[in-house]
Amino acid sequence: IVQLQTQVQQLKKQIQTLKVSGGALNLDELLAQASEVQVKGQTVKILVKSMAEDDRKVLSEIIDKLRDKSKNLLAVIVGGDAQGTGGPRPFLIAANKTVDIKCGDVAKILTEKFGGKGGGRPDYAQGSFESFDEKSAQDLVTQFISR
Repeated sequence: IVQLQTQVQQLKKQIQTLKVSGGALNLDELLAQASEVQVKGQTVKILVKSMAEDDRKVLSEIIDKLRDKSKNLLAVIVGGDAQGTGGPRPFLIAANKTVDIKCGDVAKILTEKFGGKGGGRPDYAQGSFESFDEKSAQDLVTQFISR
C-alpha cells in the first residue's frame, strides 16, 4: 500500500509538470494576448486569462513562468470550476517587481466586481471569485492601472 501511495504521488507530480511544460500550454501564445498600457512612463503588459485548470499549484507555476519570461508584466490567471457547479474559481495575480502596481489592490477591485475574497503582497495575490468574465476583468484592470 505504501509503495502504491508513493507511486500515486510521483504520478501526480509528473502530471503537474506536464500541465505546465508539456506543450499543452504555450507561454509565448499567452503573452502575445497581453495588452500594453502606459503607467507612470513605463509600458506594462496586462494579461487576464481564464483557464480550465483548477489546481492552484499548477496555476502558480504558470504565473511564475509568465512573470519570469516577460518584463513589466501584470498577470491575472483565473482557474476553472473544478466541480462544474458554478462554484468559486481560484485566481492568482502576479507582477514583476519593476511594475509599480500592487497586486493586492488589483485583487480588491476584482473581488468587488466578481464577488469572492482574496488579497496578497504587492507582487503577488490570490483568492477566489464567485463569477468571472475575462473581458470585463481586462477592462477593469486596464482602467484601474491607467489612472
